[in-house]
Amino acid sequence: MMPSNAAGPAASAGSVVGDGSGRTAAAPDVGPLPRVGSGVKSVPRVGSGALTSNSSNLNATSSLKICNVLSAAELIEGCAGMMVKVGVRRMHHTCPDLTLTIAAMERMLYFYILDLLVQYHQNQTQMSLMPSKMVSHASLEQENPTLRLISGALRDALPKLEHSRRLQKAFPAPAGGMRSLLYYLTTTLKATMECLSDLDRHFNGKRGRGGSERPGPAAKVVGATALAGLAAGAVKVASHNPQAVEAAKHLANSAQQHTDNAAKHLSQRVLRHGLKLTHNQSLVVAIGAVPVAAATAFGLREWRARSKLGFKLNECQFSLNVVMRLWTLVMNVVHSEKVRRVQSYHSLMLAPSEHDDDTRNHPTSRKLVERVPIPSTHCFWYDSQWQIALFKRGMDIMYASASQSGFYWDHLGPMMGVPVMVAYSMYYAVCSRSASSRAAIALQEPSSRFIRRAWGVLDLPVVRQGSHLLSYAKGLRYQKHFECAGIRCHMYASRPPPTDGGKETEGGPPWGSRVLFYVHGGAFIASLHAADMGALTKWAKENNCVIIFPEYGLAPENPFPTGLNQLVDVWEAVCNGLVAQVSGMDALGTSPKPTTMTLVGESAGGNLAAALAVKIVTHKLRKPDGLCLAYPCLNLSCSPGPSRIVHGFDPILPLGIMYAVLESYAGLHREKAFGAEKNPTMSPYHTPDSILEQFPRTHIMAGGFDPLLDDSVDFNTRLQRMGVHSTLEVQKCLPHGFVGICDFVPAAMAAVHNASRFLGESFHRVDGKGDHPDNANRARALNRTRNTSYGSSNGMSPGRVAK
Repeated sequence: MMPSNAAGPAASAGSVVGDGSGRTAAAPDVGPLPRVGSGVKSVPRVGSGALTSNSSNLNATSSLKICNVLSAAELIEGCAGMMVKVGVRRMHHTCPDLTLTIAAMERMLYFYILDLLVQYHQNQTQMSLMPSKMVSHASLEQENPTLRLISGALRDALPKLEHSRRLQKAFPAPAGGMRSLLYYLTTTLKATMECLSDLDRHFNGKRGRGGSERPGPAAKVVGATALAGLAAGAVKVASHNPQAVEAAKHLANSAQQHTDNAAKHLSQRVLRHGLKLTHNQSLVVAIGAVPVAAATAFGLREWRARSKLGFKLNECQFSLNVVMRLWTLVMNVVHSEKVRRVQSYHSLMLAPSEHDDDTRNHPTSRKLVERVPIPSTHCFWYDSQWQIALFKRGMDIMYASASQSGFYWDHLGPMMGVPVMVAYSMYYAVCSRSASSRAAIALQEPSSRFIRRAWGVLDLPVVRQGSHLLSYAKGLRYQKHFECAGIRCHMYASRPPPTDGGKETEGGPPWGSRVLFYVHGGAFIASLHAADMGALTKWAKENNCVIIFPEYGLAPENPFPTGLNQLVDVWEAVCNGLVAQVSGMDALGTSPKPTTMTLVGESAGGNLAAALAVKIVTHKLRKPDGLCLAYPCLNLSCSPGPSRIVHGFDPILPLGIMYAVLESYAGLHREKAFGAEKNPTMSPYHTPDSILEQFPRTHIMAGGFDPLLDDSVDFNTRLQRMGVHSTLEVQKCLPHGFVGICDFVPAAMAAVHNASRFLGESFHRVDGKGDHPDNANRARALNRTRNTSYGSSNGMSPGRVAK
């Protein structure tokens, strides 16, 4: 295996990582430690940062990316040393397989760092930054045979890498799914190190957390001898004191009386069972029972402590085994990217090939991953926060109950299907493992009817009405529903339209001058209307804008490009004054057109929003002043990538749903889809450079647990290379679809707030009021970001870089 990373130099440039706590973090190696299983403690969160920086330092970016690799190397060396310190026999009895797991992971990480160094030296030679010499894997391996030496060589290369922008652009630093995998490895190794330290304290009596010494066996013998000597000295001194002698006699008499009573009760109890003991025999048994009981209690306590530590280590080993298997599959994808590369820079997603669409040419490993169900219990990273773990469990229950209630839902309708689904949900809420297994089987080859049935709960009229009432209570005071271009649309605002002809109210912008055009997600199959209302309410209130929410035609009844064409028609209508017509402002003699418009899309809606931007540029319509994409699906192809491999059995968006989307929306079977997904309006990732360079300023937010993370990273790379102002925010402890849970998860709310700030900046730029009304606070936020965030966030390249 010849490992290499496929992350491009700009693959993470312009990105900010969040630590899952509602703040943005500087680097993954100092983020929160996800709980592995149920017994591993977490590390306090360190570091915080703002959203973006207009002049972020790319030099700090490269070192922070590589620090994650170096941190993993140090942790592996630390775990190996701690295992030797604990002892071979004790490790064998506690967790015998952990040794092989750590050893295999050490070799995998060694060859990964070795390949990084080889590419670093080759780039130096090609750029004439060092005398030309042959640097190969064999020569570097001979010079640095251990992981400690090879990681030290990579650390020594950091200063030159930080001071050379040309090297940074060509260096394959970890990004996207590869960086998520490194984060999982690092956090699991931290948990393993903590468990091994507890095991060492248990067996060898090392200093505990409170600073107290726990005595070992030798210390116990010495302590007992010293205690006996002190007792003998005390008796000798007390023999010359009459009062002490009397007290000792009184204690002896009391002890003798209690012992006689215990012996008497013991003989009576034994006599009931047909046994007869003399008084002396009962006395001996009563005296000997005390130390025996104490020794038994002490032994049980020690056994319980060892079992608890062994359970923790077995959980860590399970997590490491999952990471190790995923590492092998990801490295295979990374190596294939180097072979298939069609541009001068690195990317995460593989270039489309006929072999990806023909299952007969797939390797056996890919066939197994795609066709054999894998339970979501393997996604141990979802246990990092209780809200995310609860969200995962809820998705398992929803998929499992939807699978069981399919007959009633399809043949008898929702009136019968919903109660049956609720009944199965109650059962699977108790049997969580059964829910995970059943959901994995159902999601292996799901149909569009199954997906719509599972997600359709959020589209029920009762749920929609409830979400509208809740949003009204939160401040979304204006809600109007109408039809445009043959589809149902919704209009939301934080205040109703004025009755004085559209004059400014409370010093804000004129009503209807700011429009947010929102494209919902739902895998092109469902409309998750109720889940979006929380974020829409926040954006409408904070930006004083009117939100247009079109419900485009859903697949498979309306395949590509029906929904996209409907969105184009609604966009043209909004540009021509639709807001004033629907709100009734044109009846007052004024029919203003919006002065600024922003385009927002999430998940499948992100695909349609980017495709709508392509259509707008192609047909020379009014361009949006800002484009915001939330975890978008930008590459509708079967080509694998690191994030799709790592999160292929994701409980929210597994590979089965991705293939179902390709078949229902694009009208293509995955075995006959090659070439068709290169249509830029179907897969905006393949948009030509001449169109992409005309895109508006863009902000992309994604989650570290998202299978579509590489889509966002690669698209951000292309935008920046075309000179487009583009930012990427990665909240590394959030799953796909986190906008729908922003009211419950602080990190999701932070991402929604950052998107609101970007939208506010887009509105203020066109209003002529600067980047942001609070310039002082904004400047302080930018200064914090320069010191803590990674990636160049301005997205402005010195010039267009050719492929």
